[in-house]
Amino acid sequence: MPGTRKKILYIEDDRTTAELVVLELGKRGFEVTVSHDGREGFGAILEGSPDLVLCDISLPTMSGYEILENLKGLSPPYVPVPFILVTAMVSRQNERSARDMGADDYIIKPIDFDMLEATIERLTGCHCPAEISSFEPSRDPSMSETADAETKT
Repeated sequence: MPGTRKKILYIEDDRTTAELVVLELGKRGFEVTVSHDGREGFGAILEGSPDLVLCDISLPTMSGYEILENLKGLSPPYVPVPFILVTAMVSRQNERSARDMGADDYIIKPIDFDMLEATIERLTGCHCPAEISSFEPSRDPSMSETADAETKT
């Protein structure tokens, strides 16, 4: 469906992680662009008008926290852009700090793409149909026996 794809900006310095997110979210019907450092990402928010921002915390030139703080300091139309921090930092204090600063959500790496998709849909108010109708989400191999048993019952 033309025009229904939500534009997501992913700010991530790790290129392998960025490629994986672009691939997985692309299969789920989202249009994802990537910036590889904080300043570039902040500029992309201002220039590109994304529907949602995914942002790592530890970035070169400007941290995810700094991007969020600068974004929240601007007048509309930038303030209402949903902002999700994506990080390997599992501390509850980091999550609490992020939410206190105005992050709409906090996703821990490795990313659970089903959970991320649901979060994006909740924050953008849109279900984006996957481009590939035969796409089946990948499953954790250790979960395959459980998932297979559940589908047989």
